Amino acid sequence: MRRDDGRNIGIDLLRAVAILSVVALHWVNSNWAARPASLLSDTFARMAGHGTYGVTLFFVLSGFLITRMTMAREPDLFRLSLRDFYVRRIARIQPLFVLVVLWGALVLLWGDMGSAAFRFCFRDPHAVFTPDFWISLFTFTFNWDRILHGNFWGVHWDVMWSLAVEEQFYLGFPLLVIWAGTERRLGWSLGAVIAVGIAVRILVDALGMSFFAKVTNSFVCFDTLAMGVLLAVFGDRLPRGRGISLTCVAVGSFGVFWAFYKGGFVWLILGACLFLHGARYAPPLTNPAWKPLARIGQLSYGIYLLHATALYLAAPVIAGMNVLAGFAVLAVLVLMIAEAVYRLYEAPMNAWIRASWTREGALASARA
Repeated sequence: MRRDDGRNIGIDLLRAVAILSVVALHWVNSNWAARPASLLSDTFARMAGHGTYGVTLFFVLSGFLITRMTMAREPDLFRLSLRDFYVRRIARIQPLFVLVVLWGALVLLWGDMGSAAFRFCFRDPHAVFTPDFWISLFTFTFNWDRILHGNFWGVHWDVMWSLAVEEQFYLGFPLLVIWAGTERRLGWSLGAVIAVGIAVRILVDALGMSFFAKVTNSFVCFDTLAMGVLLAVFGDRLPRGRGISLTCVAVGSFGVFWAFYKGGFVWLILGACLFLHGARYAPPLTNPAWKPLARIGQLSYGIYLLHATALYLAAPVIAGMNVLAGFAVLAVLVLMIAEAVYRLYEAPMNAWIRASWTREGALASARA
């Protein structure tokens, strides 16, 4: 697929679907919307109920995108620079993460416990913010702390579990790549990660463990990240061409839709992988109408961490609204917040860290 300003629009569209599904889930779960009164609003609410699949999509996309970007930067994937890899992860994740945690802490101090919006978004009445909670946030072990305690702290905090999973994976990923040394060995290693994930899924289900244990433990998430990596490394060997790519995009889109509509993890993964493969080689999405939705995908990380704040701010306006209208207001507000934060803080901090600590940054400074 032709790139728009160096980006694959199709992949950004899938990221937009992922983040909007998460936002929709939390909007519907707030129970502030009016009861669905039409087939369209009922369908929306039904699909939003499967919004956790949005995080699964993010895992597949993350594994795919980070691997492809690393392959594009490094002369040899299996001799990648550990320093540059970790610095880029820090630059991408940490500035906004730290800002959001500090913002949440301030809201905890001055928020109104009498407000339903405050309780849902920032502090559940039963939440206890113990030292291990804060430690788990900054050590990226929050998903395990959540499984251990089974708490709901508030949407602002609860979304942090997926960041913990990703950072655990990417702590070991470059080490695994260097150790593997060849595509064949890497493929077998990632296959083992996927096999462990499947086995753990079966085990936690057989043991009747909690929802958090079934969904947020690292092993049942590493497999989807590994699938994205496999597609990035070996996707060029799969059949491609205009017809095949368009078919993959069409079938993949249907698979993702069907997973959100009816449920089905296999449908979701199959659909995501087919769409990603097709989006790389299909004809370009040249219609300008796609660009706003693609921009949502580009800002998905900020939207993910900031949508609880947007929901809190929008609550007085959208409470009691039609589920679709309320979602539209919420989506516009969080997009505006994420865009502003990205331009004024996130992008400058990302660029500064990379310029200061990566090889490219050092070379650019030397040339200057």
